[in-house]
Amino acid sequence: MAKNYLKGEVNGAKAQQEQVTTEKNVDFQPTNKETKENQTEACLAQTYKNYKVYGQDLIVKVDKNGVITTVSGKVVENLDQQPNLTITNFLSKNEVKSKLRDIVQIPSNTTETEFSSETVVYKKKEVYHS
Repeated sequence: MAKNYLKGEVNGAKAQQEQVTTEKNVDFQPTNKETKENQTEACLAQTYKNYKVYGQDLIVKVDKNGVITTVSGKVVENLDQQPNLTITNFLSKNEVKSKLRDIVQIPSNTTETEFSSETVVYKKKEVYHS
């Protein structure tokens, strides 16, 4: 229900404009859910084209009757209109390893440690990038 509310899909909801988006490439993924004192608190991360929007986490509180009582946080809007959001042409993991070995001059017999990375949408000087 919280996800539908944030996507502007709940009829009759008294949502504030900065807490709702109807953009087709924007979604909200639950990151945490906790029930306490007759209400459920759900944390959702805003995503754009399946990539997390950095720092855009929203908290939605729902009472025992399923009524949304509080929304904390704001939704980033108009991401489809941002010219710097081009999410294409990523290097494969093996390509990154190969390039790093060449640039940093790592010997081929060095033991590898696995690291993880995540592509996100972020704001820099009032413009969104990926």
